[in-house]
Amino acid sequence: MRTLFACCRNKAAKALVLVLVATPALSLFGVSCGESEKGTESPTPISGVLTSTPTPPSALEAAQAVSAFYQGYEDCMRNPPQAAAGQVSTYCQTHTGLTTQDFAQNLEAGGTAKAGADPIFCAQSPPQSTSIGQVVPSSDGTMMTVHVIESFGAAPKVDISVTVKMENGQWKVDNISCPAPSPAGP
Repeated sequence: MRTLFACCRNKAAKALVLVLVATPALSLFGVSCGESEKGTESPTPISGVLTSTPTPPSALEAAQAVSAFYQGYEDCMRNPPQAAAGQVSTYCQTHTGLTTQDFAQNLEAGGTAKAGADPIFCAQSPPQSTSIGQVVPSSDGTMMTVHVIESFGAAPKVDISVTVKMENGQWKVDNISCPAPSPAGP
């Protein structure tokens, strides 16, 4: 427990860590104070980012939903079920149980897949590490934008906006907005 607190210097962050550690569901998501690196024996979970500002329960639940979605997607991509044969990416995008009814249509409208990139990771290959960044609620509180920060080694980090909305009493991923590609140099 002492090493868990090493990265969290203020009392509010330590209190949040205690809440996160005490919540059994979060043990599935591997919430920590920093980023988790690829190369471990088990799939890499998205890490939680702790700040000195207390996180409202709904924002924490939205972040957990995004974390669970990315973990389920990555697990499916690494070990696709037989039902995914010939359509692994599409199958894994829509069979986590954590997406809205409109998710596939919203994702297709974004055009990332047509550009040759994975529309979930917004890249051609999985990132080395991911973390949850800022969670921003909509003005009416029915939707939230959860920022997922991806690291690809020495390359600049990528900030992906994941929109979640409440559906049947549960936060579900509704859309993923990939950043615009950087313009090519001279």
